Amino acid sequence: MFYKLYITMTKMKAADAVVKTLISADVKHIFGIPINFPLYESLYDHQDQIKHILTRHEEGAVFMAYGYSFITGNVGVCEGTSGPGMAHMVNGLAEATIDHMPIIALAWARSTTDRYRNTSQMIDQMNMLEPVTKWSAELLEAELATRITQDAIRIAKAYPPGAVHLDLLDNKLEEEADFKILKPNNFEPSYRFAGDEEAVKKAAKMILDSERPTMLIGWGAMYSDAAQEVRELAEKIGMPVATSEKAKGIIPGLISATETLRKSDVILAIGTEFVSGKGYWMGDNAKLIEVNADPVRIGYEHAMEIMFGYISFELKRNLVGIF
Repeated sequence: MFYKLYITMTKMKAADAVVKTLISADVKHIFGIPINFPLYESLYDHQDQIKHILTRHEEGAVFMAYGYSFITGNVGVCEGTSGPGMAHMVNGLAEATIDHMPIIALAWARSTTDRYRNTSQMIDQMNMLEPVTKWSAELLEAELATRITQDAIRIAKAYPPGAVHLDLLDNKLEEEADFKILKPNNFEPSYRFAGDEEAVKKAAKMILDSERPTMLIGWGAMYSDAAQEVRELAEKIGMPVATSEKAKGIIPGLISATETLRKSDVILAIGTEFVSGKGYWMGDNAKLIEVNADPVRIGYEHAMEIMFGYISFELKRNLVGIF
């Protein structure tokens, strides 16, 4: 039996292809300021499936998309005006990339006939946003509308998640072409991985053999919805739990973090990037077990005994189940 991989091939405007691809990925809201007329005409036509939230400033739009992504677990989508309008989004996009929050910024871009002619509010948005995003692309050909939107969704959500940016040229959005609107499972691979069994066993033994183990919980553990696993693991071992500043509230009754961490001989650090220096909170002889969604960030500041490159539901279950 053959299964249909896409919704019917249909001729439509590129703007409709962008909006329908977002809808297919279960994006329910978009935040921004109406300026990209082809895009907003399509959003109006599909308002029963995707709702636009009007903001008063582009910075507000990107932070609303950030909050939407955190609550739903899906990509947050924001839209802004060209030039200075997109410059206002730099702060929020940088924050999303640093915090591994999947955000898509849709930028209004001048038509091909106006580009590089020093028109009003013309800024090189691609180069401006490159340092604060994972990936950027321009809609230079209408036929690529679904492809780059799918790529934006996939790359924003790929580990480690972060912000991406699309320059949508208004004249290209008006052009028609034949498009396949794929379902998410056809362009979004799974990013959940089980932890290495031997590394999990080694970490368990190290914790059980220690005299003063402590768990240090960061923002990543909250974003991974790991509060229950954190509590279960701490209760099974009787291990104190400290949090970074952004992870407050993940578990009740927390101890004095600095003093306890200084006295610990083994620290299980989950989803934290160690913004404070080692001498401030970690003893010189303490052993570190580190779990983080971004392998690049692991071990960059402190030597570690064991590392796990992903926070996944499987890994969380393994860490709890091994004891």
